[in-house]
Amino acid sequence: MGQGRDDLIVKVRFLLHDKAGDNTLALLELIDQIQRFGIAYHFKEEIGSLLSKLFESYPNLTLGRCSDDDLYMVSLLFRLLRQQGHRASSDVFDVFKDPATGKFRESLAGNVLGVLGLFEAGHMLVPGDDILEEALAFTSTHLESVKEEREAPFIAKLVKQALKQPLRQGYPRVEAWHYIHIYQDDASCNETVLALAKSDFNYLQKLHHKEASDVVRWWKERDFVGHMPFMRDRIVECYLWILSVYFEPEFSFARVFLAKIVAMTSLMDDMFDAYGTLEEQELFTEALERHVAEFHEGALLYHNYFTYAEFIQLSPFPGGT
Repeated sequence: MGQGRDDLIVKVRFLLHDKAGDNTLALLELIDQIQRFGIAYHFKEEIGSLLSKLFESYPNLTLGRCSDDDLYMVSLLFRLLRQQGHRASSDVFDVFKDPATGKFRESLAGNVLGVLGLFEAGHMLVPGDDILEEALAFTSTHLESVKEEREAPFIAKLVKQALKQPLRQGYPRVEAWHYIHIYQDDASCNETVLALAKSDFNYLQKLHHKEASDVVRWWKERDFVGHMPFMRDRIVECYLWILSVYFEPEFSFARVFLAKIVAMTSLMDDMFDAYGTLEEQELFTEALERHVAEFHEGALLYHNYFTYAEFIQLSPFPGGT
């Protein structure tokens, strides 16, 4: 970890503490930026504590009638709370409905940032969240009709990206890359947070490239494809599966290990699907079942330790050192 990156982490941590005393929206926007940049793992304790405190006052949002301008803040808070694992009720959005029709007020359509926030919040739905189903239908219709030339470039790009790939359904590292490119064009962007995002992205990208290279080298040295030409050569795909689960540097060993396990599992899947006869598959299955049974009895514990130990043998951003 370079000293410049260390300094930026400290500065962003101070920013979080400063915003904690500001208005709620400023704090929520900073937390959202940090999470979308993929740098939240540096500030897990701070973000967890801040959102827990906000969750305590969350029920108060349902008191009284919120104006159209409040939609963005309420939607952002709801999404961040659910992302953190808090059971935030979707009933909070009832205040944005027209009592006469029971539907979302059409006047909300003029608040593009608020509609976008509700759209992203809608993807946090769980079974029974009927109001979020309605929110997705309402927001999708209005966002698709947004005229890019009438909105600020930053907002227009966010809308376009959200319709293409909602945040909840995105691949974390790819989403971070897109958000960096979008956010750096925002006139009000926080240069300190942006600098850390670029530096951290480049740091992790180098680490992930090295891991992928190590996994591919392990795969090629054993010449699986040469010995078993019927199988799919998908070792990079196996690594990317694991990378999508956790990208943080502390999980480097686990990513490499599990990528190899997934590759071996894929190999056996191809043996069953594309190569072996029924009799061969039955014999192979019996052998695997015996192996698992012996392992659980402890007979192969020493052997497996060394078997598994053997297994473990997007463009950079300018200025992000």
